[in-house]
Amino acid sequence: MPAAHHAYVPAVAALLASGQHVVTRSRLLALGMSSDTIRHHVTTADDWQWLLPGTYLLRRGTPTWHERATAALAYAGPGALLSGGAAAHLHGAGDRPEALHVLVPHARRRKDCRFVRVERTRRLPDPVDRSGLAVAPLARALADACRASTAPRSTRALVVAAVQRGCPLDALRRELEEGPIKHSALLRSVLEEVGAGVRSIAEVDARRLVRRARLPEPLWNADLLDLQGRFLARPDGYWPEVGVAWQIDSREWHTSAEDWERTLRRHAALASRGVLVLHTLPSQVRTDEAAVLAELARTLESGRGRPVPAVVVAGLQSAG
Repeated sequence: MPAAHHAYVPAVAALLASGQHVVTRSRLLALGMSSDTIRHHVTTADDWQWLLPGTYLLRRGTPTWHERATAALAYAGPGALLSGGAAAHLHGAGDRPEALHVLVPHARRRKDCRFVRVERTRRLPDPVDRSGLAVAPLARALADACRASTAPRSTRALVVAAVQRGCPLDALRRELEEGPIKHSALLRSVLEEVGAGVRSIAEVDARRLVRRARLPEPLWNADLLDLQGRFLARPDGYWPEVGVAWQIDSREWHTSAEDWERTLRRHAALASRGVLVLHTLPSQVRTDEAAVLAELARTLESGRGRPVPAVVVAGLQSAG
């Protein structure tokens, strides 16, 4: 019988016309297609391709990331959610990961397969729609990314950047408290860091350097005001007892020339009020610790015994 006479043909054509190229085997069977016909399209006709067990892409060529994510959820079954780095990316945080982390109800049995890592959970959150995909809330996605991380530095950068963009710390702390203790060390460490005020991976590196050297820890990202209460700057680190500001995020971390010029103006405003401003490249913190520590120690020593700068730390009493 010519293919055009089969009842499933218009239904499959409608799927393709609507942009639905990822389809499950059960959906195709429900449309009236036989197992042999499905196999024919994948192997003989070579116009479809197998992505995951029971999941097909109704075209040839490399699947897009969105198609792979759609296939991951279809394979995992009803109620499944993307989490980890994939969900964080869909929330606007971080790059698209190749491996996809999927949460499923604890009673369901699904094995990891190809690009999909399946996690059974009794704490399945309510889904959030992002680009037509069911994803975990951002805080859960970040917590799961930490628990599954094999690249702590990049995961730490992902979480710190998400907090900088507005992910609530309280939501992350709830995830730490309510989630499994196993593999929670990275999340616990990151929360301690952002709780101290760090807001970039460069500042994480700087804070670790200061603590290892047993130097006094600065206030991280404190707002500095003039004596009339007007905002002056928010240096990465500030030692109020010696009037030293430390800026680690240099031009290589700024997104535009305007950002850089604004930073320079704020630093000039601090210097004019007696604050010693130390500039350090993020790459120096990572690769030349001894030199950074020596310069930092000299600057802190230079600040001792000097007149108190004409600045106030927001929320703290003036030292003057």
